[in-house]
Amino acid sequence: MSDNTQPPLPGSAVSQIENDITQTFGLADTVYKAAREPLVYLHNTYRKRAARKRIIGGWQKEAREGDNEYLTPVLREQDFLAHLLQHDGVLDPTGDAPAKGGWAYFLHALAIRPGIGLVGWMPNPDGDSFNMEIDGAVFGHVVNLYRQRERYVGGDNTLLETAENSRHVDFPFGTLTWELTGGSLHAQFKPGTQKQLNSTRRPFDGIGDNMEPNTNMALYLNALEKGISDPKYFLPQSTAQLSNRISKLLQCIDDLNCGHRRRPILISYEWLKQATRIVRRALAGGGKDQSFYNDICEKIDKNTTWDKYVKATMKEELGRSFLFNEGMGIYVRGAGQSPPMKMWSRLIIMDTLNGYSKEPIGSWKHNSYLAKQKVVKLLLDDIRVYMGYNTWILNFNRSSRIWKEKVIIGA
Repeated sequence: MSDNTQPPLPGSAVSQIENDITQTFGLADTVYKAAREPLVYLHNTYRKRAARKRIIGGWQKEAREGDNEYLTPVLREQDFLAHLLQHDGVLDPTGDAPAKGGWAYFLHALAIRPGIGLVGWMPNPDGDSFNMEIDGAVFGHVVNLYRQRERYVGGDNTLLETAENSRHVDFPFGTLTWELTGGSLHAQFKPGTQKQLNSTRRPFDGIGDNMEPNTNMALYLNALEKGISDPKYFLPQSTAQLSNRISKLLQCIDDLNCGHRRRPILISYEWLKQATRIVRRALAGGGKDQSFYNDICEKIDKNTTWDKYVKATMKEELGRSFLFNEGMGIYVRGAGQSPPMKMWSRLIIMDTLNGYSKEPIGSWKHNSYLAKQKVVKLLLDDIRVYMGYNTWILNFNRSSRIWKEKVIIGA
């Protein structure tokens, strides 16, 4: 019986066969990749163009530069302010949004359409990015004018925080969120329903209905520049006599907290800062000198008829009136308000002020002595400003950090 078994191949022959097989598969893979890469490129290009068309939509004529290059939309304060002044802040979006991107819906809600010349265009630093850049001041104006009115629930005297620390605001036509990323402010606008987007934009969420016709923007700019919309609440300059500054502040607070006031008031945190400076000038030489407070506390401690609890309560309540740690704010009037200081506190404060009669003329303590009746009122009266139905807070002003930023609104 013959043996048909083939002798084993030498090692070099086996290696050659393995090498041939590897080269064959390698060639097939190369051919596959060579055929696939153009298809992937075409597919990705198609997707990008489809996304660009959806995002830019009716803005293409203005945005396009060349065959496949697109510019970045920008909105500057000067142009937006002219738009607001032209319509006294009352904006009427019409039709459907010309594109489906976040910034396109944002512009549509503000009645800014293609062809009216409000949107500028600049070179796109990233060809694949379809974001929009707006001035921080534009962002501030939109929030100040058109945000949805807060629905506050009464409670203890709750200080209303500014929007500086917030990252979210609701509008009747959508929601705006933002965050600081890589040194830039990035925002996203989520639109409401088509009906909400097309509804008329009226400033101050209903409060403006009680204003005189065609005064929306005049009052708003007053509040933006002076801190408050009504000139009768303008506070005196720092060069005015301390007595006059205190008198005006007390008069303003009494009137602002009057429940029968019909005329709407727009107020910014700048006005509250001005008010805080008056209080600190009268009570603490500008804010850093605590000797007046310490002198009163020393007299409280020497009293032998009050127990430790009463003395501690008096000093704690008194300390809040000096505004050492916090400035004046806007409060919600609730049922849990702290009671006013007792009448015997007035005697101690007045006695302390009388002791400043011998201070150098022109010193802050001597000036406070000369205005002692009003200084006592600053300490004992409730000088907080409370939210009223006709009170509207401007979340941002020209000194706000965000005002000078460039804000990127996503597509």
